[in-house]
Amino acid sequence: MVKRTGCGIEKPSDLNGKRVALDTLQNSAGLWMRGILQDHYGVDLKTIEWWCQEEEDIAFDPAQWMNVKRVPQGKNVDQMLLDGELEAALYPETLPSIRNGNPKVALLFPEPKKAEIEYYKNGGFFPIMHTVVIKNPILAEHPWVGMSLVRAFQQAKEICYARNSDPRSFALVWVQDLMREQKEIFGTDPWPYNLEDNRKALEAVIRYEFEQGMIKKKPAVEDLFFAPSLQRIQHYV
Repeated sequence: MVKRTGCGIEKPSDLNGKRVALDTLQNSAGLWMRGILQDHYGVDLKTIEWWCQEEEDIAFDPAQWMNVKRVPQGKNVDQMLLDGELEAALYPETLPSIRNGNPKVALLFPEPKKAEIEYYKNGGFFPIMHTVVIKNPILAEHPWVGMSLVRAFQQAKEICYARNSDPRSFALVWVQDLMREQKEIFGTDPWPYNLEDNRKALEAVIRYEFEQGMIKKKPAVEDLFFAPSLQRIQHYV
């Protein structure tokens, strides 16, 4: 989350009434950021003018309350920020102006890690960014594939965790301190592969998508999954 310096944005709620850039509306990082800003930081999404850089992957009609505009051809959100045409950006990549240390822009949260930890501890969650999909005809003919794939990913994760427990696997001086800190905050497994540990996040993202016009009705969380794959499998310990 990036802000233009000197435009009156000192805290997240100062985004209200501003012009804010996005990659696309459907981009999952932007969806999460908008929802989290709304739920936890007093941002009124209805007051914001949203400027999208790219065309949507799938055509859809945003919610009527969303004031959506398209970045003109030949322009980009980074330069528009620097030129004063935008006040902020919720972008999935680090903008060149931030990478280059341009004094005209700054992070909305000056200490991102601290802000993320506080958010998580104050009722937030670890946002889900990617899913694995199997086509229905495959599951209809070979129903065992769903659970076998879940087990395979779980086993691969446990191998990864076991490897991560050996500090000699990393070229990082303080890796053990980092792993200890992660465990204290997120527990032994930040990426659980089961429904109940992810229910809160899934219900939130369904709500965000519905409120912002990306889906026309809210499905039950269970309806998103192949039923046999919902059985709990053993966690990493």
